[in-house]
Amino acid sequence: MRGAMGFRLLVNKRKGAALNLFSDTPNSFDEESAGTAAVLASFASVAINAVAKGEDAASLRRGLLSNREIGKAVGMLMLLHGLTEDEAFDLLRRHSQAMNIKLADVAREVIERRGGLPPDGETELPSGK
Repeated sequence: MRGAMGFRLLVNKRKGAALNLFSDTPNSFDEESAGTAAVLASFASVAINAVAKGEDAASLRRGLLSNREIGKAVGMLMLLHGLTEDEAFDLLRRHSQAMNIKLADVAREVIERRGGLPPDGETELPSGK
């Protein structure tokens, strides 16, 4: 290696990566190549951050889907068992805790069971409702 240039890349507003360029030829890096490399480093930062935000967008999409399923399950419990919105959500939450599974998973089960809770031996629908 006879020449080297390095550029810090910003990832989520932090200096978390680098673009390193090497040459077998001495003095091959000049002002023009440094300028070109700086532009390349900027594009690399943008690409890295876009990928990171793409993962965040996928997480947000999953969260919205889970929220929609929870809303459906709450609505089914309200309609079929005469619960208020707070009672239905509290029932889902308590069932989730009792079974030690995610609230969205309990909601999916309620939807699949057409308004019935998955059996766990502890959480039951309120009597008289």
